[in-house]
Order: sequence, then C-alpha cells, then structure tokens
Amino acid sequence: MGFIYVVAYLVSLHQNKELLGKTGLLPANTYLDNVRNHVGSSSAWSLITTAPTLLWFVDYENNLNFWLDVIAWTGLSIALFMVVTGVGNWPLLLFQWILYHSLVNVGQRWFSFGWESQVLETGFLTTFLCPMLSLSSLPKSTPPSRIIIFAYRWLIFRIMLGAGLIKIRGDKCWLDLTCMNYHYEVGTIKANMLVTFYAMYQHTFLLSLLISSEGTSYHLLPYN
Repeated sequence: MGFIYVVAYLVSLHQNKELLGKTGLLPANTYLDNVRNHVGSSSAWSLITTAPTLLWFVDYENNLNFWLDVIAWTGLSIALFMVVTGVGNWPLLLFQWILYHSLVNVGQRWFSFGWESQVLETGFLTTFLCPMLSLSSLPKSTPPSRIIIFAYRWLIFRIMLGAGLIKIRGDKCWLDLTCMNYHYEVGTIKANMLVTFYAMYQHTFLLSLLISSEGTSYHLLPYN
C-alpha cells in the first residue's frame, strides 16, 4: 500500500498544479468557492461534510499551489517511510487516507476515475491490518480480522464484476466475441509484438476463446 501511495503522490506532484492549481485547467480554489456558495454556510463542518479536504483549513485562495504540494510531499514522505521500513500503524495509514482524500475531493473530473476510489477504499481497509500505535509487525498469534479480509474480497468482487459489466454494456462486440479483433488492429502495440498478435488475430477461434475466458473470469472467479 505504501508503494501505491508513492506512485499516487508522485503523479500528484507532477500534474496537480497544472490541473488543479491557481492557473490550472480546473482550479481547486474555484471549485471550493462554488461549494461554499452552494452550501451557503461558513460553518467548517458543513463545508467538510460536503467536500472533505484539508484545504478548507488553509489559505487556498492565495497559496493554492503551495498547499497542493504540501499535501503531496507530506503523503509521499510517509509513503516512502512505509516502503523503506516496511511498517505502518493506524495514525500513519489513516493520515495517508485523509491526505489523499483531500486531493481526490477537489480533483473534479481529473480524479473521478474508478481507480481513485479504489485506492481510497483499499487504503482505508489497510488501516485495520496494522497495529494501532506500534510500528512493529503484528505477531503471528494475532492474525488479521476476518471482517477486513472479507471486506477486501468484497472490494475485489465489485471491481471485477463492475469491469465485466462495463465491457458488456459498452459494446455488443464483447457478446459477439469480436472485440479483440479491433483491439489488435487499432491498439497501440509494440512493433516486436505486432506480428504475433496479428497472427493470433487470423485465428478467430483463439480470439473468441480469449474473450470468453476473460469475461468468465470477470464474472465467475470473484465468487470463488
């Protein structure tokens, strides 16, 4: 989880100012002002429950780019600590979740993809797999809660089922077992792999088998 956070915060540092900064494509300060006008209240609680983010507690109007970087650098530092040491606890994981939540909730369309919510949900569940305060590993005599293990399996099931349903609803070619035909002809494939995949494209049976097995895995394997 620490490595995933490292990647997420590196991406944030690379693009947040251009996407959400003061002069970005969709400035976060404009979004927060719109939320404040919509809520019609200066109450911090009302604002936080509408758009949970730590930016409410800082001067985002004048120093938005700075605070976007502060959040990303803080999260990256904690994530690197987790990766290097291999340890974590409730405060660290919960703070990571709050930091990334603060970015996602002002990210608007840039952070509206499914993987952002998956990172948040996975990160939240990871909190309960760590010691409460200690930075030492959990003893073998204290296995993870079965409730959390079930929650992870439920998350995986929803991801796989949702991916399958999106494909089937998106285009009839998935039911016709012809989608990979288009993928191999127009997709971005490295030149040294193109010959192999194009040869596979000539064997419709192989492609049909590949598509049907992929669809089966999306819908049946999560139940196992």
